[in-house]
Amino acid sequence: MATEARETENKYEFRPGAVLPFLGDLPGVAQESDLAEQKLEAEYYDTSDLLLVRAGVTLRRRSGGGDAGWHLKLPLAAGAHREIRLPLGRPSRRVPALTWPARTRSASVSCTRAASATRSCTTTTT
Repeated sequence: MATEARETENKYEFRPGAVLPFLGDLPGVAQESDLAEQKLEAEYYDTSDLLLVRAGVTLRRRSGGGDAGWHLKLPLAAGAHREIRLPLGRPSRRVPALTWPARTRSASVSCTRAASATRSCTTTTT
């Protein structure tokens, strides 16, 4: 079953050696905590003519971490996107079919793996 969320993402760069301030005192931050390092592996998919990336859409299959599965990210506004997730399932060369929420147009698109990435990251929840 697909789950859906609206996500706003902000990325910041700090100079080497910069100390990150305590974020718990900022407005809108419920808590600040450190999480263990996670190993994430992702495969990114697109059409042969890069239709998805040109439209600002990301489709990936990620393992590792707390949100392993298929992730479809659709642009909404600057820094915000609508994310539809499906469970990971068994490895496959086929992108799973989604049951789209109401009022969303669907299309049959053939996607193939475009890239793979492995990274370790430390996530801080706010």
